[in-house]
Amino acid sequence: MIKIKKFFPIGKIGIARALLPYEKPGEFLFQYSDDPNIEIYPGGHWYQILWWRLRDGCRELKYFGRNNLTIITFNYDRSLEYYLFTTLTRGFPDTTTWEEHEKLCKEQLDQGVKVIHIYGKLGELPWQTDDGSREVNYGTETTNCDLLIRCADNIKTISEARTDTQDSKFVEILNENGRIYFLGFGYHPENLEILGINKLRTGKEVGGTCKGLSLRRKKDFLSLLIEAGYPDREFVRSGQVTTLNDCFPEEYIYKFLDKVVVF
Repeated sequence: MIKIKKFFPIGKIGIARALLPYEKPGEFLFQYSDDPNIEIYPGGHWYQILWWRLRDGCRELKYFGRNNLTIITFNYDRSLEYYLFTTLTRGFPDTTTWEEHEKLCKEQLDQGVKVIHIYGKLGELPWQTDDGSREVNYGTETTNCDLLIRCADNIKTISEARTDTQDSKFVEILNENGRIYFLGFGYHPENLEILGINKLRTGKEVGGTCKGLSLRRKKDFLSLLIEAGYPDREFVRSGQVTTLNDCFPEEYIYKFLDKVVVF
């Protein structure tokens, strides 16, 4: 599919058809708690850890937009945006009409959390679009041919993403942030090239998960950071001297976020 452009449309429809059934509204619905000691999601889920960190210190909804988080993802699905918006609407008292409350939640989420899909996504969620031209509800029925085509129009292949990112705009986004974490990332060379990791500025707190990653893939990735100027030894993380290799433990996202990440 990457090399034969005439198959792009049918390939994208196939991707949409395969992924849409996994968008289940009930999976995250009401997975909300202000108490980090309570694991509502069975076994724990990193979305919940993320919510606690974003929610911490926000006495009122109007303060949520002060968060400064940018998420760059290579995934097509919208589960994170759906979870954050659903949880946000239920995580603060509704002091106005429901329509006004949703509008304020949208504004605060747009200000506090930016989610960028490098390869596009299955569509805009209802609160993300005004005209509805690219809207695809979460949990959409996959037998609707028109919606499958709409989903396909919203996603990109690797070659298309490369064409759109020749100006290394993603490394510019990374360079605007002081802390950078890679979560559940495969560190595939093509994706690292799109991010422009070897052009990352030094002086940032960098870390991530490497659960199940081959030693060679991990070494190749760390070599790009070293190429960018990050020392292999005496790397500083959270004010403590450590090695660059130690910043990428073989842990699941949930445990990594719980122990390491500070927003």
